Amino acid sequence: MHNGQIGTLREVVRYYSELNVDRLHADGEQILKPLKLTAQETDDLIVFVESLTDFRTNWKRSKGGEPTCK
Repeated sequence: MHNGQIGTLREVVRYYSELNVDRLHADGEQILKPLKLTAQETDDLIVFVESLTDFRTNWKRSKGGEPTCK
C-alpha cells in the first residue's frame, strides 16, 4: 500500500476482503465494505491485476521507498 505497511498484493487483497470497518477512520472511508472474497476469487483477482503489469518496465525503489521507473 502507499506507505509499505502491506508487502504483497495477496496481503492487500486479503486486507480489503476481510476489512474491519470498526477500525476505519471516520473521514470518508465509511463507504468501504469488506469484499468477502473466496479463495478462488482472490486468486482470480491477483492473476488479473498481475496481468496488467508490463514486465518490460524496470521498476526500482528510490531511497525514499517510492517506486520509480527507469
